[in-house]
Amino acid sequence: MAKRHFRVPLALLGLGAGAVALAGFWSSPGRAAVAAGPGGHVPVDGYLNEMVIDAAGERAYITNPARNRVEVLVLATKTLESPIEVGSQPLGLDFSVDGRLLYVANSGADYVSVVDVGARREVRRIDIPGGYFENETPYSVAVAANGQALVTTTFPGS
Repeated sequence: MAKRHFRVPLALLGLGAGAVALAGFWSSPGRAAVAAGPGGHVPVDGYLNEMVIDAAGERAYITNPARNRVEVLVLATKTLESPIEVGSQPLGLDFSVDGRLLYVANSGADYVSVVDVGARREVRRIDIPGGYFENETPYSVAVAANGQALVTTTFPGS
């Protein structure tokens, strides 16, 4: 099996009063960490794929396909809160327009998880019908300003 390495650019966050924080992560099989610098990193069990940051700049939500969950990092304290369990092999994610919901594309399943951010739990599953290719599964999701979501899919061998 080929090694998979993910390199994600650091996101520059304005945290008020001129304070700035960096958030990003690195990942390879069996080893992962979230950088919330300056000042080091936070080790994470599994590997990481995609990250979104809430509108307040307080928390980063990061998919962990190896553990079927979304990691929650508090940026100010550089600590992980309890993860949010979602479907199989979550990859892409995005917030609803109002920030109360998180949509998570599960590449090991045929649905998108809808997570209530305040309750920290999956509240709904949106089935993604098969398309042109056999065994298509959700890969990424993006929510537009009008509230509509675009879900892309992938399939074995793509």
